[in-house]
Amino acid sequence: MSRDRALLVLLLGLLLFPAGCAKPTPRRFYALTFPPAATLTGQPAPVTVRVKELAIVPTYASNELVFRQDIHEVQYYRTRRWSERPQQMITRLVRQALDRSGLVGQVTSGLEERPPDFVLGGEILALEQLQAGEESFAHLAMTLQLTRFRDEAVVWRRGFDRRVKVPPDKVRAVVRAISSTLEQELQQALTELAPVLRGEAAAEAATATPGGTTAAPAPASAVHPGPDEGPMGPPAPARLGPDPASPLAYHPQLLADDTPLPAGRGALFLPALSQPEQEPSLAVYADGEQVAGGRMGERVVLRPGDYQVRLGNGAAEQQLALPVRIEEGRDTLVVPTWAALEVRVVNDRFIPFRGGYELLDGRTREEYGLGFGADEEQGETLRVWVLRPGLYKIIRPGGTYRDRTNFATVQLDPGQLTRFTLVLDQDTGDFRGAGVVDAREAELDPRRRWRPRGIIGGDLTFNRSTAAASQDGWNLDVDLFFDGMLTFQQQPHTVVSRLELEEGQTRTPEKDRFTNRLDRIYLHTIYSYELLPWFGPYARAGLESALLTRTYDFDQPRDVEEVDASGEHVAWQRDTDRVELGGFLSPLQLKAGAGGNFQLVHTTDLDLALRVGPGIWPTYARGLLAFQNDRLEPVASSLLYGVEATVVGMVRLTRWVTLTSEVDTLVPLDGLGDTEINWRSQAVLRLSSLASLAYRFNLYRRPRLELADPTTTEQFVQLRFSYTLF
Repeated sequence: MSRDRALLVLLLGLLLFPAGCAKPTPRRFYALTFPPAATLTGQPAPVTVRVKELAIVPTYASNELVFRQDIHEVQYYRTRRWSERPQQMITRLVRQALDRSGLVGQVTSGLEERPPDFVLGGEILALEQLQAGEESFAHLAMTLQLTRFRDEAVVWRRGFDRRVKVPPDKVRAVVRAISSTLEQELQQALTELAPVLRGEAAAEAATATPGGTTAAPAPASAVHPGPDEGPMGPPAPARLGPDPASPLAYHPQLLADDTPLPAGRGALFLPALSQPEQEPSLAVYADGEQVAGGRMGERVVLRPGDYQVRLGNGAAEQQLALPVRIEEGRDTLVVPTWAALEVRVVNDRFIPFRGGYELLDGRTREEYGLGFGADEEQGETLRVWVLRPGLYKIIRPGGTYRDRTNFATVQLDPGQLTRFTLVLDQDTGDFRGAGVVDAREAELDPRRRWRPRGIIGGDLTFNRSTAAASQDGWNLDVDLFFDGMLTFQQQPHTVVSRLELEEGQTRTPEKDRFTNRLDRIYLHTIYSYELLPWFGPYARAGLESALLTRTYDFDQPRDVEEVDASGEHVAWQRDTDRVELGGFLSPLQLKAGAGGNFQLVHTTDLDLALRVGPGIWPTYARGLLAFQNDRLEPVASSLLYGVEATVVGMVRLTRWVTLTSEVDTLVPLDGLGDTEINWRSQAVLRLSSLASLAYRFNLYRRPRLELADPTTTEQFVQLRFSYTLF
């Protein structure tokens, strides 16, 4: 074989090898099923009923599951199929339900030597998943009718058209919803059939008795499918049958749960009254030993048997203990007899923060524990109390039941989530107001997931800085700032975007003009996922730069030499008292990283969090110049990558004094000497709701950006005024 031909064969082999080894998309098969129904009371009617195979609209006769987004367009799942022909599967379930009900003496599938007394048949009109906008429905429509064999008279007829809302892209949830719908409708049908069959049997017996009178045929029930608003219309009202007779049969959390149910197992389901992630876990006990645990709003798979489930906040004796029985193949649904309480802590401008409170039982005066608000900027979410219904009292941390100030009460009703707002003075912790949030207002509030916030303000500053680009000594500064934040929160996901703008002007005793002293734009977005209450992964990206021209002023005019990157002379600036160091967005520093977010300490007076992971910090000089020894030298752009770490801490010393500190650092992989550090600390003395006195200390270490001294410090004493815009 020639070399060219061999290369051609090798190339074809390489091209065909991936295709030959590619794994085909696996097919998934689904079956409609439900546990045996309970036997109906009374003696079985002495008749034989043949259940013949149901007819089906041709659109749904395929083994492939049907999916529709439009009334005129039908789609089929190529890899999602029924385990058998749908009409055969549903007919078998109808036959089993009738046979196990004990309603008739004999149930057959075909014509035997002795003809049946009645024939039960019908038609499957719809068996599909419907998509209407962002909503998805499981759709089942059928008719059933009972015909007397000897004269083909229809003695009973029933139809239904049910649409059940299910989570999008959850085929298993669709199949479960159709199974549950079929089970309930068959139970209702059997309940209606019982008196009809007994009456027919009595009439047949009277006719066969000498001297008896012939009973008139029982009229067919005028039960037809409900008004059809089109497959894409709203779902018809659900009719729950006696088994299971639970209002939770179509609970959204139950339908959204995709937990597999193995053979020989059953499942326990207790609905969450809020979000499952916000409520405490539940525990399942057998013979005094814990055998399983789980979350509210999710299935807990168990062996059949009797158990005790414990749920709620507080000590073991304060929790609710409910007996439950698990049956094979069935969901045991527990209707809520408990209550839930969400306490949102805000300041007098309705901004959420980590204010603390204690919760007491208003009847027994027992303490249930310490609660906190949520700091949305740190990606926190409110924890929901799960409690016994009743009256509860909210007091300040460390208070008592006898407190006559700084307290509030709230009544909790069974099966209800109560949203309570507690307004605290952010500095003293005193109660400013409290009350229940209207449920409709809470559900319709457009800021429930998206929460904007904006603060504008200014300050007068006495400033002393050792930075090379600032005048040495104390100066009088006038600053303006804008602090904006947009938070998106949908458990367990949190996205926080923050925009900070700071602009300040300085006037020194030696100069009769204001010069630009403070110029900063900071834009940062962080995404966090709450894997555990104290840990979760994060990803972040941001930038930091300056908007205005940066200058350096001299006490006396002087000559300044400009040089290039190699130190060669470029030009002179003669007899000048000011040089320009940088322009718009100069320098521009980008930051991106990902890793783990750890909540180390989380109390009312102390908060400490750590983020650590790989990071990359590119810095673009954009014409930035450094001034040293009467020379202007260009600063080179740089790229740092390594391990980044951020430590954020807060300490509340008294009601009026708060200390905060944030250290943001990156340790490069190619040398510890180039480690960058951004350290910002602040001590705030609150004077009023609009004014505060603050001392700020900032330290920056930028070895690849600052040519003279890589470490610079800033100190500020600020009389700061602020106003919340939204």
